[in-house]
Amino acid sequence: MLRKPYILSGPEFRFLRKEMRKKAKDIALVLGVTPTTVSRWETGEENLGVANDRLIRSLYEMWLIEQGKVIDPATILSRVSSQFPTIKAKKKSIPIHIPMHPELTVAVG
Repeated sequence: MLRKPYILSGPEFRFLRKEMRKKAKDIALVLGVTPTTVSRWETGEENLGVANDRLIRSLYEMWLIEQGKVIDPATILSRVSSQFPTIKAKKKSIPIHIPMHPELTVAVG
């Protein structure tokens, strides 16, 4: 649904809102519209519009990432590269010294 090439339908918009466990008034506040407008979008009385369609999709994707429901490759790569910006592989021999203690020697015989 998030990748479809046309504006969300009313039921699709409602699904995303409810999936995020948001009330119509909460989504209205975030999108800068009235709860009545959200209701009209959900019933199909009014067109959602391109800008609000993109906003609700973005909000839903962020919510999915916050919930740990989606592994976003770009986000993961960005976080990893920012945490470890200069990892270099080094080939180096490390000498190992094993001390021999006379008290640990076992006498055979």
